[in-house]
Amino acid sequence: MRSDLQRNYNSVGSGRIAILVPESLQQKMDADPGYARQIIAKLQAWKEDYDRWDNTVAASYGYNVAEYQAGKSYVFDLDENGDVRNCTVTSPGRITVSSSEFVEARKAREAKHAEYEKLAEESALKRKMLEHEIEERYYKSNLVN
Repeated sequence: MRSDLQRNYNSVGSGRIAILVPESLQQKMDADPGYARQIIAKLQAWKEDYDRWDNTVAASYGYNVAEYQAGKSYVFDLDENGDVRNCTVTSPGRITVSSSEFVEARKAREAKHAEYEKLAEESALKRKMLEHEIEERYYKSNLVN
């Protein structure tokens, strides 16, 4: 575990978020506010996805989800592309949970989603080509008659 991450755990209060940003990413974000908003939106979507999963697990153990959520603290470690390299979530009186497995699972889901989108686009294109071919045959057959 990175020592700078370990140091940040104690400084992040309950319900707070710390984000570690590499210098190269910070420079890109400073130079392009639109890019910075994209990175923040990506981080927010990642956190919402994580919280949905984590709160579902907490509810299954009988925790009060609202209290559980309110007490969580986050330390996000971003890579140079603005993707979450590691996220550690802490809760008062609970063991720190490193979510590197969640990061990998999310990357796998995103890759699978991209693959499904590509297949859907290919299918739609094939369907349009088939429709065009059928229309073409119809018009040719009507012109001959």
